[in-house]
Amino acid sequence: MRRLMRASLARGGEPLNLPRLTRPDRPVPIVALCDVSGSMTVVSRVFLAFLKGLIGADLHGDAYLFHPRLMRITDALRDRDMLRAAGRLSLMAEGFGGGTDIGGALRTFNRGYAARALNGRTAVLILSDGYCTGPPEAVAEELARLRRRTRRIVWLTPLPANTIAALEQDLARL
Repeated sequence: MRRLMRASLARGGEPLNLPRLTRPDRPVPIVALCDVSGSMTVVSRVFLAFLKGLIGADLHGDAYLFHPRLMRITDALRDRDMLRAAGRLSLMAEGFGGGTDIGGALRTFNRGYAARALNGRTAVLILSDGYCTGPPEAVAEELARLRRRTRRIVWLTPLPANTIAALEQDLARL
C-alpha cells in the first residue's frame, strides 16, 4: 500500500499502476542419470559431453552415471582441466560398456543420493535406451518412488520411435 501511495503522488493522488509482487526467477535444479552400459557405447560419449555442458552451466545440477553400479560424477564434470576431468571420469567408469540393471541403479540412487539431491522442484533427466538386465517391475517401482520426490522425470533415449513402440508392445504382453 505504501508503494502505491508514493507512486500516486506524482499523478495528483490517482493510483494508475498497481505495484505487484513478482516471484524471482529461480532455475529448476536438474539431476541427470546417464547409462553407460554396453548397449549405449555408441552414444554414451555424446551424452557425457552433453552432461559436461549442462553441469558446467548450472550450479544446481548434479550428474550420475550407471552401468553395473551408480556413481556421482558432478565434481569430475565441473573440473576446468579437461585432461584431469577425463582421467577422473575414466577411473570412475570402470566397467564402462558392461551390462546394466536400471532398477538397481535407481534403487541405489533413491536410497543413497535422493534425499540430498532431490526436492519438489527438481527435474530428473534419465539418459538411457531402457535395456535392462533386471526385472521391469523393479524399474517401475523405483521410477514411481523417484516420481514422488521430484517435479518431473524426462527420459531421453537414442532409440528410434519404431523401436520404442515395439518395446512398449513387448512390455504390454508381460
